[in-house]
Amino acid sequence: MKRIAIASLLATTTACASHPGSFKPVPLVTRDDDRHPIKEPEEYWSSLYWDGADQMVFLPIHRALLVDVGGPAVNVNAHGEVPNSSWFTNRIGRTRISPERLVRGPCAEDDYLTGGPWLAKSGKVDGANPGFVIEDANTHKRYVLKFDSTKQPERATTGDVIGSKLYWAFGASVPCNFVVSFDASVVQLAPDATKTDRFNNKIPLTQEDLDRAMKTAVRMPDGKLRASASMFVTGKPIGPWTYQGKRGDDPNDAFDHEDRRDLRGARLMAAWTQHFDAREQNTLSTFMKTDDGELGWVEHWTIDFGDTLGSMWDADEMSRRFGHSYYFDFADVFSDLFTFGFRKRVWEDLQKDPDAELWGYYDYEHFAPEDWKGGYQNVAFIRMDDADAYWAAQIISRFTDAHIDALIDSARLSKAAYRERLRVVLIERRNRIVDRYLRPMASFENPEVDAARLCFEDAMVTAGRLTAETQRYEARLDDGTWTLVSASAGGRACVELASTTAVVEARVTRPGAEKPTPPVAFHLHHATGATSVIGIERKTP
Repeated sequence: MKRIAIASLLATTTACASHPGSFKPVPLVTRDDDRHPIKEPEEYWSSLYWDGADQMVFLPIHRALLVDVGGPAVNVNAHGEVPNSSWFTNRIGRTRISPERLVRGPCAEDDYLTGGPWLAKSGKVDGANPGFVIEDANTHKRYVLKFDSTKQPERATTGDVIGSKLYWAFGASVPCNFVVSFDASVVQLAPDATKTDRFNNKIPLTQEDLDRAMKTAVRMPDGKLRASASMFVTGKPIGPWTYQGKRGDDPNDAFDHEDRRDLRGARLMAAWTQHFDAREQNTLSTFMKTDDGELGWVEHWTIDFGDTLGSMWDADEMSRRFGHSYYFDFADVFSDLFTFGFRKRVWEDLQKDPDAELWGYYDYEHFAPEDWKGGYQNVAFIRMDDADAYWAAQIISRFTDAHIDALIDSARLSKAAYRERLRVVLIERRNRIVDRYLRPMASFENPEVDAARLCFEDAMVTAGRLTAETQRYEARLDDGTWTLVSASAGGRACVELASTTAVVEARVTRPGAEKPTPPVAFHLHHATGATSVIGIERKTP
């Protein structure tokens, strides 16, 4: 019953957001209590081929034949924020995270590999990206040790580390990933090591397999091998989670996944990092048992970021399309048919940086956040509306250049040209996301009632995209007259309140704009000795 009450409260506060004055003076929901003890769900097996066919063929046909009514995200509170849950944890969006803390991400101090030996327990020794499951003989912790491809040395390992840390700070649960360099001798064959043959049978993993895989691994200037280590996450794996629907055998799973703001807004994280392979195959659910060992709850993880930051396939034409077109894009196919292929596509102009071809066609010059597409038609991404995008963009705006510099340093790239090009692309793509989704809005965040004043910050200023002195801030109380409001150089503005003020509306006129942004309304509640913001209503252009 408690779970239903929480879900109802979230739904109530969300519905209130479109009706000024109807917010109720109740505590703000900051935690969605979805970890109530349940029986262990059945393991869900996701077929790579079926998932691909479903997303590339059946979903587009379904969307073409039926009207997707959609609707606003449902797992939001009265401030439009996403409460903490087994899916999402507020981090950089609500608290300050130093560059050093971002580099550590989900890793604890004792999560890193020791000097060895590392026991190879199982492995993938064929293909472009060989790797192993290893166990640190000193700590008995297990990791997936992954190598780069010879076509793009250092990219996949960099993507796995930087991508996971960015997603972690955004709010997702991710593995502890880090770059390692090591001598081949540190990896030793475990007595019970196995590999999977082409018929999906388990057969012994041999020293010859290890040696062959090591020969294809990238060597750094000091002669050591380079890899990324991804520590096993906690809990018992029960298969991936999906970007649509609900898990029928998990009573805690109360919201359709495509209607979760955290999953919808993750589209901008994918666009920022070129995570075109964001789909259920790169997710994981684990069952976390309670102390009695019988019941537990489901945690939801996002895993495997090796395809971010400019992954290229053998087919150059397909690699150019990443971020601009689906693997199989009905709209592009029909457009080519009707224009006889004469329509010029944005990916035709893409060029690799001659000094940093490592990043393939990952650029900012041709990046438009609103047009970005993943490989598949991810339903949650398609459902992202302006409110979801604003929420995600204001989180992304909090990643500073110093954060990006620290992450790139942690990737241990061998060339300055690699580091500089990646830095420029990450910063400029971040800026385009922020400008696209925050600039048209009254991007006022962190409201606080200070004595008889309501104060808030302009996220466009705190992100360094605009200065306060070049803008015109206005506010009005309870449908009164719009009056000018001064803002500090840091973008903090304060409005004097009356003891009976119920609503404060605020807006801003941006440089070069002919009219102000749509206003944001802060709904207030006055109690003895305290005034609080009980609801925020944002209007989109």
